[in-house]
Amino acid sequence: MDLMERYLHAVKGWLPRAQQDDILAELSEDLRAQIEDRETELGRKLNEDEVAAILKKRGQPIMVASGYLPRQYLIGPAWLPAYRFVLKLVLLWIMAPIIAFIVVPVVYLTAANPGSALLDLALGLPRDATATFGIITLVFASLERFQAPVEGKALENWDPRKLPRVPAAARSQHIPSFVFIGELVTGILWSLAWVYFGWFRPSFDFDTVRVALAPVWRNDFWAILLLLMSGIPAGLIGLLRPSWTRLHSGVRLTIHAGTLILLRVLFKAGTWIEVTSLKLPSLRVAEVAHWCNFGVRIAFIVISIIVVSEVIQEVYRIVRANWARPWTANGLAAS
Repeated sequence: MDLMERYLHAVKGWLPRAQQDDILAELSEDLRAQIEDRETELGRKLNEDEVAAILKKRGQPIMVASGYLPRQYLIGPAWLPAYRFVLKLVLLWIMAPIIAFIVVPVVYLTAANPGSALLDLALGLPRDATATFGIITLVFASLERFQAPVEGKALENWDPRKLPRVPAAARSQHIPSFVFIGELVTGILWSLAWVYFGWFRPSFDFDTVRVALAPVWRNDFWAILLLLMSGIPAGLIGLLRPSWTRLHSGVRLTIHAGTLILLRVLFKAGTWIEVTSLKLPSLRVAEVAHWCNFGVRIAFIVISIIVVSEVIQEVYRIVRANWARPWTANGLAAS
């Protein structure tokens, strides 16, 4: 029943953790009943091709998992976890720090009436957040609609025998599939955003003040773009091979190493934001530039801490898998 185990494990990757055991138990019982009925009809055990035919008829793992979850009106359950993940990432981890550490200091220090300027900024935040929310929702709604016409063809062409094998330590190292989708989507969004802001729109005007990216960003433009785009193949690898393997950790550790090296190069520059103004006193301009660069410095430190914690997590996965393998082999030999 190796094929059955691989199929159930693939379905598991698309299910919420709280519901996995109940849904897999129900699905497993149903599939085994179908296999037993077919074996009774033929009077013999089914071979792998015949089991694969039953699994293929049941459907692709992502579609089967979607059928057990509540139906969404706009974004279906297959995309909903990734949709929530990207929303939190963009709104809480990207927009919020930029506004807190860069936009607010610039507005407060340059406006003639800081209180009124901050109030206008606060009133405009719901509009900007709504626009961002709408763009992300539109992207995932399009993916949901696109999924429908290709679903029938996918159900015909997929082969259960090509499902990846279940690693020995996979049950204790489950990685939700929405993480891979999130990596893929955010890799695309980050890359597009960097091309726009890093190359075509590297400066912004706030009344009489211009805030621009320092030359270090343009000097390292392609290295940053390559690093941002690395989320795309990482997400694709995870979707194509949903079971955790050392390949996943190897790819992530390579990306994290590149991130830390690039952060070190950028951090040594010291100046990341340049501020100019024809009307404000030079001391005021220097103060604005100081707070902008201080915010970027804090962001670099936070990102470094996050990356190091993820490196520790990936190393732990590898060590755990190596530790589990001899115990698993001993258990199999004993049985």
